[in-house]
This record gives sequence, C-alpha cells and structure tokens, in this order.
Amino acid sequence: MADTKHPVGIALRDFTNTGGSTDFGNVTYALPACHPHYAIPSDPGHSNHTREFAARARAPEAHEITYAFAGGMACVGARFLQDKEFADEAKKWWQEDMKDAGGA
Repeated sequence: MADTKHPVGIALRDFTNTGGSTDFGNVTYALPACHPHYAIPSDPGHSNHTREFAARARAPEAHEITYAFAGGMACVGARFLQDKEFADEAKKWWQEDMKDAGGA
C-alpha cells in the first residue's frame, strides 16, 4: 500500500534536485550503491545548515519521516540480501550503468 503521508519519488537518472557534494559517488564505481534523499519540512530560505533547519530536524515530525525513510531503506537492503533475482537485477543494472559511464 502506498504511503500518502510520505510520498516517494523515484528518479534514477534525474540529478536536478540533488545539490551539495559528496565523495559517495566514488563508491558507486566500485559496487552497486544507493544514495537516496528525503526531505524534512522547512521554511523557505531555511534549509540545511541553518539554525531554523536544526530546530525543525529536532521536531517529532522530522523523526517520524526519518524513521519511515530508514525503514524503507532497510527493507530494500534486506531484499537485496535475501532475494537473489532482485540482487542480480540490481547488479546487472549497475554493470550496464558503469559501461555507459566508462567505469567498470
């Protein structure tokens, strides 16, 4: 059943809303990986790295969203470990993506 309280958007190749930087991308050249994003509601102009955002991140609503998101990610990880067909498909997708990127 879809969770209407915490909608999930999937954009496997759309990086228009990622922002920031990380070295995690280097990991994805070595093995299949997932670097998902989720949002904690904040006021306009008070996103990450502001005192206002820190206050919002301490709120029960932010904790609820974080727990739901972490639970979903744990389910994907468990499925990858327990469902060979699912894991093989993920690995196949990664190998094809690496060929397109000039990697592995």
